[in-house]
Amino acid sequence: MVTLRYRSATASYDNQVGTLTGIGAIHDYAEGTLTVKTVSPVLTFTTTNVTLAAKQSITKFSFTCGGNAVSVKTFGIAAPGLVQRIATNGSETVGAVTGTLATPSADVYIALRNNLSGKQKYSFTIQDGAGRWYTGTKSAPLVNGKNYTASVALTQLPALSSNDAVGTVGVVDGLPAIVVDFSGTKKAVALMNTGALCPEAYGTYYTFANQSSGLSNGWYVPSKAELDALVGLRKAWGAPNGVNGFTLTIGSNALFLPAAGYKMNGSNLMSASYWGYYWSSTSAASDRAISLQFNRVIAGFNTNSSSKADGLTVRPFHELSTLNLSSPALGQVIGSDGRNYAANASLPAGVNKVAVIVHLDGSHVLALALQDAETMSSWANANTVAANATPRFRIRMGAVC
Repeated sequence: MVTLRYRSATASYDNQVGTLTGIGAIHDYAEGTLTVKTVSPVLTFTTTNVTLAAKQSITKFSFTCGGNAVSVKTFGIAAPGLVQRIATNGSETVGAVTGTLATPSADVYIALRNNLSGKQKYSFTIQDGAGRWYTGTKSAPLVNGKNYTASVALTQLPALSSNDAVGTVGVVDGLPAIVVDFSGTKKAVALMNTGALCPEAYGTYYTFANQSSGLSNGWYVPSKAELDALVGLRKAWGAPNGVNGFTLTIGSNALFLPAAGYKMNGSNLMSASYWGYYWSSTSAASDRAISLQFNRVIAGFNTNSSSKADGLTVRPFHELSTLNLSSPALGQVIGSDGRNYAANASLPAGVNKVAVIVHLDGSHVLALALQDAETMSSWANANTVAANATPRFRIRMGAVC
């Protein structure tokens, strides 16, 4: 009999490195009895009824966008029945499987185990070596214990600006996000928790004191008022990709918040898959602060106080600027929708050309307005008028597929 052994109390399929060597180094392995034949006297011992427990499928993935290969740096995969880890007693925990490659590669080897039979829909969140984000899906009947090759077509997420409609999904300062309306002001809410590589992953747990330590580039921990705005959205409890949590409807898209539980006093994980706790930046007392809380039992979804010593997840927010330029080039025009276009391109209905890009210097762009400021009346106020008419913008460097 061949029995699966584990390197630790729990074997995790998460945090892979995208190579066959990595799969062999960090995942489960088998022990068994060898077939032995002696020379004299002639005796042969053979193994029978060989059984491997907790088998995985190993797939060589190739990701493309617009027919071009995508060199993968990080990946996140979620699907109904996808196993994230398994205990020595055989119990399995369903969840997202993520990984980070030491060197970006167009070919990625990933070990997966699914406890459901038949075809399942796998959702992919991919970041390439240049920091661009992509999403895609593929339906396949992965059989545990088999090996496969699979090609997945991805869609690159565009840059977001305040000109985008509520519910638009894209990228803001390095993170995938969705546009949400907060009392007439559009803001970006990240599609994933801080430290996570896909929407279904739990991410990192922070105490109140260090809740912002994983954030940069303008991303911040929301206030109680901002989290209360999420409470008012249409929502439903479920497991759309095999992970329990709430799905919030925003425009024609959705924002998923996994029930990641919390870490009591920052250590032991509690209530994962049953409760969700998300920090706000609002303090309630010397030892307590406001958090967004929800659960599967009574389908509660509101803000309440949590111990500042506990480890909670963070869903960051970001202000939206007027313009977001993607792969700017000399001679391109900027439309009234805040995006850049080829000089001879046909702009979308209702969009007008407002400026032309005349200089590029690294991550800096100089654009010249196509018409004068109508309110400029004298040299004394020229600088003020021009500054007021010049919106802030961000630049997304790199090719768009």
